Amino acid sequence: MFKHQNFKLSRNGVENYFWPISRKEVMSLYHEMISKSSQYFRTSLEDPSNKFVEHLKIINLYFVLKVADLYQKKILISEIAKARKNNLRVDIFDDDLNRNSNKYLDHVKDRHWPILRKNKILRGLRNQIATLYRNDGFKRADLRNFNNSNDIVLTGVNPLASEYSAANNLSVSLVKVVDYFQGANPNDIKIALNRENSEYFEAKIFNKYLEIFTHIFVKRGIEFSDEDFSELQIWHREFSLSISYYQKLLANQTYNLPMQLWSSSAGILWNKLLAIEVRKQGGHVTGFDHAEGSSLSTDTVFPFIELQEVDTFVTHSKIFVSYLKEASKNQLYYKECPAIISIK
Repeated sequence: MFKHQNFKLSRNGVENYFWPISRKEVMSLYHEMISKSSQYFRTSLEDPSNKFVEHLKIINLYFVLKVADLYQKKILISEIAKARKNNLRVDIFDDDLNRNSNKYLDHVKDRHWPILRKNKILRGLRNQIATLYRNDGFKRADLRNFNNSNDIVLTGVNPLASEYSAANNLSVSLVKVVDYFQGANPNDIKIALNRENSEYFEAKIFNKYLEIFTHIFVKRGIEFSDEDFSELQIWHREFSLSISYYQKLLANQTYNLPMQLWSSSAGILWNKLLAIEVRKQGGHVTGFDHAEGSSLSTDTVFPFIELQEVDTFVTHSKIFVSYLKEASKNQLYYKECPAIISIK
């Protein structure tokens, strides 16, 4: 977005920095979109097992970010035009403000997944060495080296999970989330995108959902153009197809899914998809706080990101529990909040 080479640096910072939107305004936008979209899902009469509704919920976090990016871009374009009319230099911006607009979706579509080609014995030796070296209480393991019915599986290193497992004398296997998506191929996703419309797309439901964001924009004096509507629909279609692809991979290997999953972060799409599939199979998902105390605020959006697809959430203290429960009231898609417990 910025042409950093055009910044004028001084002892006081960047002299020609220009950004017409305050952090307070952006946070207000985020909170309203999160609150209104969560309310929509909580009060919706649509069948929760409807695949398209499920995709709306999964994508909503990323759609909020997408729409917020669009909001800021429209204001920025308008303010840049005004500045140029007043002969103010705004050459710190890229000529094309759309250049990074689909960054996360591009990552979802184009991610290259590793294939386990190492000798099984060598992988086992590597896991043993890593377990000893890290000494965090987690046993590194491959997918087939644990009992899916009884063993606890963690998908990413987490200090609080380490502390919790030690306090409760629990044996936990650490498995990389990428192992559950072995065989994923961006070329296959491209073929699906070129071949199909979203398998579950329902225009009536999507348009009703989109009205949430349209009303929020209009209230702030900004309207979606026909081009914006088209961009958002195409973006959502491609995201939905990509999710379908990854969900099918998981559905075809339910024998690898644990009944007790510990998730290190629900903001990561693949952790989210894995948690959803484990719960569909009757498993229990536990999430862990990992923001090093930054969620200690009623102004936080942490519950919106972390508490949608878990049965239990472990945090630092009883104070954190009370703050997270309070912040959760307007941020969850479901009427019931998951169990939130503290380690102290």
